[in-house]
Formats: sequence, structure tokens, C-alpha cells
Amino acid sequence: MLEDGDLSVRSSRAQLVSGQDKLKQDLDCWLKETYGSDRFHPLYGSVLGQYVGGVINDNTAFFLKSEIIRVLTNFQKLQLRRVQANPASFSSQQLLDEIVSVVTSANYDTINAVISYNTATGTTGQIGMSVGV
Repeated sequence: MLEDGDLSVRSSRAQLVSGQDKLKQDLDCWLKETYGSDRFHPLYGSVLGQYVGGVINDNTAFFLKSEIIRVLTNFQKLQLRRVQANPASFSSQQLLDEIVSVVTSANYDTINAVISYNTATGTTGQIGMSVGV
């Protein structure tokens, strides 16, 4: 049986991803998926992939940070609607309560981002990602 539709593989066995691990997985998917690729969820995804092959200048890190915040805000809005419709299907560890910070840095042909957030339980988490430009 699937819970929240997510599986993980540990010790050659499929296991469910839940709690804060599920939140990290969801955020990672939202950031890596191409914006507009899901016809049922038109706000799903990001345009981060459009920066691959581009030139890094003073604005690049700013635009990437803005895009990350836009994606996480959309995720939060959708998550709130889903919680209101079916609160029993969520644990408080998998609810994105606050985007604490998004720190970007440029290194030659790569922009790195570290995203810090709080869950509804008050637990702090981080996601790191790199975009080659």
C-alpha cells in the first residue's frame, strides 16, 4: 500500500517516504520539474533549467533566488488547499510552514542555493541545489 504516493528503497526493499523526508522530496521535485509541464497543475515546476548555458552576471543569482521563492510559495499555497480539503492525509512534519532563507552563490559556471525552511512542528530543514549555467 502507498502512503502519500511515495516510496523509498532501503536494504533492497521499497519503503515509504514520510514526514520531513517527504517534504524534502516534494520540494526537490517542484524545483527540478520544468514549469508548466503538468497540465493538471499549471503552476507546478520551475524555470531554473532555462539558466543552463547562460551567462552568469550580477542578476543571475538574484533571478534564481526569486524563482526558488516563487516555486516554494506556490508549493505552500497548494499544500494549504490540500490540507484544508483533507487534513488527516498530512503530518505536521511534512507541512512547509516558513521559508527561512534562500542563499545563493556563484562559482564560475554554477549557481549554488541553500534553502532553509521550518515545518509546522518547528523543525528546521535545508535543501541544497546547484544549477549549472
